[in-house]
Amino acid sequence: YNALEYYLSNVEERWAQEFSLNEKTTERVEASDLSAKDLVYIARSATGYAAGQHSIGGSMGNRHNCNILIGSINRNFDWVDEGRFYAITYERSKKQPVLSSETLLENFLGMTPEDIYNLPPLLQEIQEYNINEGG
Repeated sequence: YNALEYYLSNVEERWAQEFSLNEKTTERVEASDLSAKDLVYIARSATGYAAGQHSIGGSMGNRHNCNILIGSINRNFDWVDEGRFYAITYERSKKQPVLSSETLLENFLGMTPEDIYNLPPLLQEIQEYNINEGG
């Protein structure tokens, strides 16, 4: 969600500020086991596609453009379900700065920054950690 908000904040059109995910798409995102890297790719490519359609006149108003974005996000998840999803991304670079949240995850859960970005989320392990630690 943060990646989608980030990419939408770079679009200076009203439709991008008004956009919100519908319930069905939110459920698909939450149910996915994609890595953060793959989810960021979907957010970036879907936002770019919708903004491009808007800029060339391929949309008919703000609501239509929001629907184009939702459709693009869902199309990526359809490709995931069909085994045809190929994110054009790179491994997390060793030259990128380590964020404090990454340091905390590594200290408490043993998850390296590479694990966070390149592996599917380990929500069950995090929930078990919270239960065992009383969090």
